[in-house]
Amino acid sequence: MAKKTQRTRRPFEYLNIESAAVMRFLALTLLGLAAVSFTMSYSGLVAVAPWAGLPAVLYWTVPVMIDSGIVIFGLAVFVMRARSQLGALLYAWGLFALFTSLSIAANVMHALDATSGDEFHRRVTGAVIAGTAPFL
Repeated sequence: MAKKTQRTRRPFEYLNIESAAVMRFLALTLLGLAAVSFTMSYSGLVAVAPWAGLPAVLYWTVPVMIDSGIVIFGLAVFVMRARSQLGALLYAWGLFALFTSLSIAANVMHALDATSGDEFHRRVTGAVIAGTAPFL
């Protein structure tokens, strides 16, 4: 007589990653991480704003533009995936990557500026920041 074997359940075996609850959790987590990231990178992005040739009254717009882009396109990824819109999903991923890369690069350039003071990287970083605004 054949012995019955009981199958051991894995903890996440029945977790439906496509469920609305999981998607809400991921979206809220993304928003929380975005808030922390925005807080951490704000001073660096404000410091590189003059490199874009902006007047002092508009310095605050650089971190808002860049970090809002990350949040907006990060959320768009979830929406387009849920709607199964491949073209829009790829577009959202591309812009999410662009704004994330820009934020990282600008913060790195700000950190390098504190030690080197090189004018060339200021001009390049400022031009890229100024050129990115139309994407929003």
